[in-house]
Amino acid sequence: MTWPRALALSEVYWSPKSKRNWDNFVERMEVHFVRLDTAHVKYSRSAWNAIVKPSKDNNGQLSVRLSTEIKGLDIYYTFDNSDPDNMYPQYTGQALVFPAGAANLSIVTYQNGKKVGELLTVGKEELLKRVKDN
Repeated sequence: MTWPRALALSEVYWSPKSKRNWDNFVERMEVHFVRLDTAHVKYSRSAWNAIVKPSKDNNGQLSVRLSTEIKGLDIYYTFDNSDPDNMYPQYTGQALVFPAGAANLSIVTYQNGKKVGELLTVGKEELLKRVKDN
């Protein structure tokens, strides 16, 4: 998708490196998203998606930490194969241990009470492949 990648490229080519500020860019990008919504232009919402970092805890159990590129987003999750919304558990920054019997982790992000990110579902087996052995 062209948008918001074109916005990011414009920022890189027209702004001196010393003047670039991610948080400021995000604020301006979100203003453009309102314009794109009004014009019914489809664009990538991936900037709002959660980032999943799997690892194994001291007992060898799979755990995940969640984060976002954009500050101030709320992350909601579920392990029960349902689609989470803002009525599900909110991620608080602690590592989540994959429950016994769970096959998938589903995640969505909200901003100011409104769903902004795409629903992401990632399987336990895929996360195990991503774990870096230390």
